[in-house]
Amino acid sequence: MAKIADDVALLSQTEVDEASEGAAPGKGGSSAMPQKHNPVDATGAIASARLAVGVVPVILSAMAQEHERAVGGWQAEWAAIPGLFRFTASAVERVRGMIGGLQIEPAHMRANLALTGGLIMAESLTMALAPHVGRPEAHRIVQAACDDAIRSGMNLRQAALADAQVRAHLSPEEIDRALDPGGYLGSTDTFIDRALASYREVESSRGGV
Repeated sequence: MAKIADDVALLSQTEVDEASEGAAPGKGGSSAMPQKHNPVDATGAIASARLAVGVVPVILSAMAQEHERAVGGWQAEWAAIPGLFRFTASAVERVRGMIGGLQIEPAHMRANLALTGGLIMAESLTMALAPHVGRPEAHRIVQAACDDAIRSGMNLRQAALADAQVRAHLSPEEIDRALDPGGYLGSTDTFIDRALASYREVESSRGGV
């Protein structure tokens, strides 16, 4: 839960702005800054997760029992274990609310991917070139193209198209394909379908969807 909440909080930063909690009246507003929208569900989930971590040492230390029935250890569990369930339930509920109203910003995602001028896709270009010249040589060629791009202010596509060694083995279409971030989606659709099917199965067993 903390990982999901942390990611959403970071993604909602002004400099990133790829995802944010859905706005609602009375939710997340700032008393000092009218333009601000605080990630209140993410904040609550992270706080609950950290509180849960705080009771784990009590539970672990209670595992060391003296003789048949130790004094103090298992009594400490009476407070620690209910607390752990309470904090966990709170984090889950916060994340449920957060995900249910999550706002996604595809345009900002594309803009962030473009910040490096295609350099983020250098590995993909290397792998496209490797079958023709071998991995070490492909790495050297693409690294040189990246250096040229940085030095000249070009993007990686322009640098690759201007590089005779790249053009000797890859067509412009192949270069474009290698530099397309969408190529990294891989089996994403399969995983999404699997997660949705599992969710629907659970909801159906509860008399929901």
